[in-house]
Amino acid sequence: MNLRILLAASLTLASACNSDPVGTKAAPPPPPAKASTAAPPASEPAHGGAVANSTPTDAATVGYACPMHPEVRSDKPGKCDKCGMDLVAVGPATVAKKYDVVVTTTPPPEAGKKTALSFEVIDDGGARVKDFEVVHEKKLHLLMVSKDLSWFVHEHPELGADGTMKLDFTFPAGGPHTLYADFRPAGASGQVIQKPIDVGGAPRETVALQQDDLTKAKSIAGHKVRMKASSLTAGDSVKLDFFISKGGKPVTNLTPYLGAQGHCVIISQDGSQFLHSHPDDGGGHDHAPGSTPHVDAPTPSKVSFATQFPAAGLYKVWGQFVHDGEMIIAGFVVDVAPGSGKPAADGHGDH
Repeated sequence: MNLRILLAASLTLASACNSDPVGTKAAPPPPPAKASTAAPPASEPAHGGAVANSTPTDAATVGYACPMHPEVRSDKPGKCDKCGMDLVAVGPATVAKKYDVVVTTTPPPEAGKKTALSFEVIDDGGARVKDFEVVHEKKLHLLMVSKDLSWFVHEHPELGADGTMKLDFTFPAGGPHTLYADFRPAGASGQVIQKPIDVGGAPRETVALQQDDLTKAKSIAGHKVRMKASSLTAGDSVKLDFFISKGGKPVTNLTPYLGAQGHCVIISQDGSQFLHSHPDDGGGHDHAPGSTPHVDAPTPSKVSFATQFPAAGLYKVWGQFVHDGEMIIAGFVVDVAPGSGKPAADGHGDH
């Protein structure tokens, strides 16, 4: 039996939190969004000089936006404060465009059993999207987490000639999970769509989310990994430094992973906030498959990511790196304090 699930695309993840879980009837797709013409409220951070009502310098351009965080806009070229990527020029149609994603699971997902995941991106005219931009060597970044954020994977479904993207996957445990589909249709701004999915079978034991002591390193795959945050206040520009060592010596020969020294994924406790960041030493560039990554020189003893926590609350931060053929996934829980007028990440703050 095929389960077809409608994922309502949103320029902010907060509006996607109430989507129906797998096995329930999906809500009808929302009407096309209109380009913002009002400045963001004073309580919202201004990302890299981003403004929603920029005056375009070209009739076909309304400004620049991050390919992974479309809410980050500017009236001039620059970099995204959330992930460090270069902002790209966008036009009126790009800003107004909305997308849906239909996910098919065959058979319904069950712990320990392989299921085929199929993704179809549908534009607001009902047509299937077949062309996608390559962002960090892939056309779709699929992030999957358990509800308690104790389990995390980063996968890349393959695009077929018919426009569907497919992945065979086996969930290790049952229970509620969340999928984050991160992609950029050709000529459009980046999209991040989240959807809860229930996996049959025995669930994993729930792990309470507790703040980590960032002065202590974690042992992962024969390595020691420590993370340092320049600030843990909502709205601040933050630098996350990861220090990786092996055998008591700093690692300086990381293997490029998807065209960068590493990747950093950040998700709030309630799942409403999602950030996907890249090293701030030039890691904001895209790389097509087969191209030469920008990290072909010895890596430094630390890898840094620029980001910004949009609201107060608990977050799980994952750093992904490759060394000596080993994938290193280091997860740290941080407690972000409220900034000036910043809401809480659980949605109960002052909006």
